[in-house]
Amino acid sequence: MFEDFRTKVMTVYSTLHGVAYPAVLVNYPNRINYDPEGQTDPFVIFSIVFNKTKQLSLGQRDLQLSGRLLLHYLFRPGTGSKQSAQYSDFILDKIALRTLSGIVFQELTPYTDSKLEGWDGTLNVVPFTTQYFNI
Repeated sequence: MFEDFRTKVMTVYSTLHGVAYPAVLVNYPNRINYDPEGQTDPFVIFSIVFNKTKQLSLGQRDLQLSGRLLLHYLFRPGTGSKQSAQYSDFILDKIALRTLSGIVFQELTPYTDSKLEGWDGTLNVVPFTTQYFNI
């Protein structure tokens, strides 16, 4: 169930990202990753963090899954703060406050002081919830 959900979120995101930002590479978990040392162009690190799950009993079995989608947009210092803000706008416009493939994405929180060694960036956090019935 968790892997199916992770794959579903990756598919939703990669479809939207591929249309709007085809040249910006994305590091997905358990996929071929791009080494930040060899990069000069901005790239995104995609990850998902699950919260505790809660099982409800309303005459049928269902499970509510919640967590956060983390999209870390990274760029070389002094080269991409405008593009980083535009990427946050893209996430706000296309993912946040929407229901996509049965996943309810909530408000976007961008953390603009996020860094990785040799890179500046923006960590975009989008909480989500979804439900599985008769699991």
